[in-house]
Amino acid sequence: QQMAIGIRGNLSNSSITTSGWVIANNTIKMPVNPTDLSAQGMELRRCNNTLIESNTTTSGAIGISMVDCSGNTVKGNTCNNVSQEGIEYANCQSCTGQNNIISGSGAVGELIDGDVGSNNVQITGDKISGTGMECIQAYYQTKNLTISACTLSVSSPNTFAINLQKTSLVKVINCDINGNGIGNAAVQLDNCPGNLTITGGTIASFKSSLLYIYNSTPGLITDNITVSGVKVSSVPQ
Repeated sequence: QQMAIGIRGNLSNSSITTSGWVIANNTIKMPVNPTDLSAQGMELRRCNNTLIESNTTTSGAIGISMVDCSGNTVKGNTCNNVSQEGIEYANCQSCTGQNNIISGSGAVGELIDGDVGSNNVQITGDKISGTGMECIQAYYQTKNLTISACTLSVSSPNTFAINLQKTSLVKVINCDINGNGIGNAAVQLDNCPGNLTITGGTIASFKSSLLYIYNSTPGLITDNITVSGVKVSSVPQ
């Protein structure tokens, strides 16, 4: 099994990239619950300044995966019923997601990760539901992440809408976040230094709290967290 669309620069030489692609208006159907994680709707590696717009991917492991990319725009795509995540930004720099729909994933809706982390990823207007885990997960040294005007609906018990792990400098702006009575908390900070701002929007129907902070790193202080102008309902703490 392999990806339906694959565009790659040189995997052994990071200075050799490809750029300026437009991937638009495709309908991609992949195997249901594939055993091979390479069965992705599309995978871009070291592919920069590319527009990915108005595509629909169904099933497969990942809908849209970007690794070591910069300057990409992911706009108006729909990812349905993937086994892992709808959209992945891994080691990505200055990439933008706009008005995408993630409807059904076995793991998270959108994953921002990588072995060195992603920087300056901006997600605006995305709608995420039907996930097996978190709607959005940011992991390992990801920083300068902005999540704005998104609609996040928790679909699995005891999970979080946004899960931040070893992540810093995150802004959540004017999002509508709903735990549907089964989510644990809207945002988890897991071994994060803090530096989180939540402004505007709504947070509703979580079992535990708005924020859940966990820290097991000696000497790490979670600080500089601001929540303002958020309409909160049906959240105990």
